[in-house]
Amino acid sequence: FSLVRTSLFADEFVEGSFLVLRARTDGRTYEMVFKDRLAGRQGQLFHEAAVPLIDSADWQQVRVELSDLFATSNGRAVDVEPFDKDAVSEMGIILKDGIDGDFSIEVDWVDICAAS
Repeated sequence: FSLVRTSLFADEFVEGSFLVLRARTDGRTYEMVFKDRLAGRQGQLFHEAAVPLIDSADWQQVRVELSDLFATSNGRAVDVEPFDKDAVSEMGIILKDGIDGDFSIEVDWVDICAAS
């Protein structure tokens, strides 16, 4: 797998219900991942959702719903409390399709949006 992530502040998510991201990729299955600071979280617990990108040299804008996030630990689904966007601490993109070799994803920007 490969993972890149960055720290975030919860106030960036207060009004957000989905993300829009502009990227281009090789068509492999990438996922957005989030981590929160809730007390009692053990190990590497992430909340993930698929990024619906297709193989294209052209830039694409795709939407990722925060309500679609599911919890995983060490790559396996786990049953825990839902993602708490008020306690978010990290956001990233992960590739974990089990295929060895080169991969390519370029992210131009990510925007946190509220439903209108």
